[in-house]
Amino acid sequence: MELQTLIPTLTLSQTLTLTLTRWVFMELQTLYQRLAITGMSLGLTVAFVVLLLATRNLIVAALATLTITMCIMTVLGTIQMMGWKLGFSECLSIMILCGFAVDYVVHLAHAYMTSTAKPRLERTHDALKTLGVSVFWGMLTSAVSGAVLASCTLQFLAKFGTFFLLTILWAYLWAVLFLMPLLATIGPEPLMPANRDGQSRQVEPSERGPDAAEQQDIEMTGTDGQGTMPPQYPDPLVVTGAPLAKNGSVVPATDGSSELAKDGSDAGVGAL
Repeated sequence: MELQTLIPTLTLSQTLTLTLTRWVFMELQTLYQRLAITGMSLGLTVAFVVLLLATRNLIVAALATLTITMCIMTVLGTIQMMGWKLGFSECLSIMILCGFAVDYVVHLAHAYMTSTAKPRLERTHDALKTLGVSVFWGMLTSAVSGAVLASCTLQFLAKFGTFFLLTILWAYLWAVLFLMPLLATIGPEPLMPANRDGQSRQVEPSERGPDAAEQQDIEMTGTDGQGTMPPQYPDPLVVTGAPLAKNGSVVPATDGSSELAKDGSDAGVGAL
C-alpha cells in the first residue's frame, strides 16, 4: 500500500510514528553515504601515498590508484546489481574496501619498478614472472576464505564475506588485465643522459665510475691508463708424440726434424 493512501486511514500517533521512522531512515541513508564516500576518499589517498613510497614513481602510483578506483567502482556496481541497499554492513565494508584492493596492485607495481630491463614490455614480463604466481595463489587462498565467510548464517558476516570475495576477485582481474597492459604501454622506462642536442646517448664508462673507466681502458688499449700492462700468462707448451730425456730436453725425431727443448730453444739432431 502506498504511503499517500495509508496516511488518511491512520491516527495522529501512527502518522507521527511513521513519519519519524521514515525521517530516521533518510537521515541514516545520508549518514551512510557520507561515511562511505569519506572512507573511500581517505582509503584512496592513503593507498596513493603507500604506492608512491613503494614505487618512488608518480606515474606508476597514479596508474595504480586509478586501477584501485576502477576496482571499487566495479564492486559497488556488482552489489547494486545484486539488489543490495546501503546499510550499516555495506557502509563498513565500503570503507575498508581500499585496503583489500591495494594488495595485488602494489605488489605488481613494485615488481615492475624493480625490474632491470629497459623496455616497458620486458619490465612487465619480469614483474609477472617474478610475482605473478605468488599473486595468483594469494588471490586464490583469499577467495576461498572469503567464500567460507560468505556462507555464514549471520547477516553481517555473510555480507562482509561477499564484499571481501568480490573485492579480491575484481582486484586481481584489474591488476593483471588492466594495470600490467597499461604499464606495458605508458609505463616509465629508465632514463638515459641527453647530449647537447637534447637526444639520448649511451652512458660513457667514465660516467659509471673509476672502475668501469679503467676496465674500458684495459679492453681498448691493453693498459690500465698508467702505462703498465696487465699481467699476461702464456699458454702452456704442449708437446705431443716426443719423449723427454733425463735433462728435460726433447729427444729429436728420427726423421731429422727438430723439436723444442724445455727452455724453448731448438733441440735438433746436431744439438745432441
